[in-house]
Amino acid sequence: MSKHGMVKAVGTHFEYEDGIIFYPFGTTIYAFAHQTSEIIEHTFESLSGSPFNKVRMCVFPKDYTYNKNEPEFYPFHKTGSGCWDVDSPDERFWNHLEGIIKHLDNMEIQCDLILFHPYDRWGFSQFSQEDNLKYLQKSSGTG
Repeated sequence: MSKHGMVKAVGTHFEYEDGIIFYPFGTTIYAFAHQTSEIIEHTFESLSGSPFNKVRMCVFPKDYTYNKNEPEFYPFHKTGSGCWDVDSPDERFWNHLEGIIKHLDNMEIQCDLILFHPYDRWGFSQFSQEDNLKYLQKSSGTG
């Protein structure tokens, strides 16, 4: 955790738990958790020399012009019929994501997680409401 603690909203501004005001200055690394280890390390190096103290990234992989790669692993395993099984999380992914967030935190960089997005070719945006709620429990650490 940051040496100042968690960031929270206080009135009309953000501050750390220790009362220091947090002025967010961020960038996006949307598909960061789904990149190769080389790209992840290079991005950490780039961020360490930048003024950014906040990044925004997605939990699910994102499909767009400069990001067509298949992730090494996904948030959930598939069933025998090829559907995502939200009752079977792939802990390799979740441990990987948690490691990234901890690394960013050690760099004093806050991480905004985008939990849902429509830039999807894998079917995550087509989850049922029930599956979305199970996913939210997993992603928030309550399930």
